[in-house]
Amino acid sequence: MSRDMSSSNQFSGQQAVHIGTGNFALSHIIPFYDKIGLDVQGISLRRGDTKKLLQDSDFDYTLAARDSLDFFEAEKVTALKSITNVPMKESNAPDDVIDAQRRQAIALIGDPKTAIVSMTVTINGYGFREDPTKREIDWETNSVVNKSRDATDPEAEKVPLSSKDSETTVAYITAGLNERMRNGAGPIVVMSLDNMPLNGTHLFRAVKEFALEHYGQELFEWMRSNTFFPDTMVDRIAPTRDEKMIDEFVEGTGIENTRESVVDITEKLPERSLVISLPEQAEIEVGQPLNPVFINHPVIQALTQLPGVEQSPYANLYSERKVHVFNGAHFGLAMVGRLANKEYAHEALNNPAIAGFTERLLRELSSGVDPLLADQNGAYIQEFIDRV
Repeated sequence: MSRDMSSSNQFSGQQAVHIGTGNFALSHIIPFYDKIGLDVQGISLRRGDTKKLLQDSDFDYTLAARDSLDFFEAEKVTALKSITNVPMKESNAPDDVIDAQRRQAIALIGDPKTAIVSMTVTINGYGFREDPTKREIDWETNSVVNKSRDATDPEAEKVPLSSKDSETTVAYITAGLNERMRNGAGPIVVMSLDNMPLNGTHLFRAVKEFALEHYGQELFEWMRSNTFFPDTMVDRIAPTRDEKMIDEFVEGTGIENTRESVVDITEKLPERSLVISLPEQAEIEVGQPLNPVFINHPVIQALTQLPGVEQSPYANLYSERKVHVFNGAHFGLAMVGRLANKEYAHEALNNPAIAGFTERLLRELSSGVDPLLADQNGAYIQEFIDRV
């Protein structure tokens, strides 16, 4: 599916920033941004694998999808324009390189052209404490990024970012929001796309706590009027890069792309791949009426016009079901399949005993689904079997 030109014109001069440019982002949110004509600046806070893979093609790539019948379809994705790779502290990168990349990452979030920041960094990337039920910030991990940064101070650019500074998503987002406040860059959507119920709510609380601790009340008050942290449900199976499957796709289609441009073989787009919560649901966390700009935010409105994307008051219910039922059953199937020496999940399901175990597991996990979604359990179980 090519870019819609009206959407391209709509977002001319604007961009998205996405933190965590791994397989899932390449298969999920970046193609969505591509379809609405929104350019993407990537940030990687871990490894530089994706940058190395794509930089020779100017970050354009082909995303291939297959269904259970091995039918392939492909789309060219051109939205990704760059990846700022911030080397880890334990890397051998020189301090000045790490410092420059950190500043670049913060500047991208603070850029007035940035309309939305999204992220796929896994739960570990937020620096929460180990107790998954509390989602409390771990201060030993989340030491401040660039605490001394002050756009009004001519000497601020000379302040180095020491090795004590945090490498977590929360710290970078807070530093970027501080940059926006000082630059007068305006409102922004900050959207977590990680498999964590109430992901936006937990992220907002962590950034709020971090802002109050290291930047003060002024930044928090600015956040209350100028940010929207929606909760989301995300769903698309994006396995690790499979060289054998990529070879099969390239040989079977004969598309005019180099083999290296095919970054991933994923499943065809699920019917409900991205669900975004309503802005009014965030008002309780913010503690005041949300800025009206977020009620019909252009980027979110454009995304929800796409197949597979919707805005719903039930985003968190869908997320809980996805995490507990789909992910739980997928994990169980993978473990049993491995014991049976099966390479792929669909091969494991061809075994009657494993198929029976998986269906029983799905039904047991579905028994805990919220009553509002319980009438969909049978269809959801069948969807799992069809997709896997």
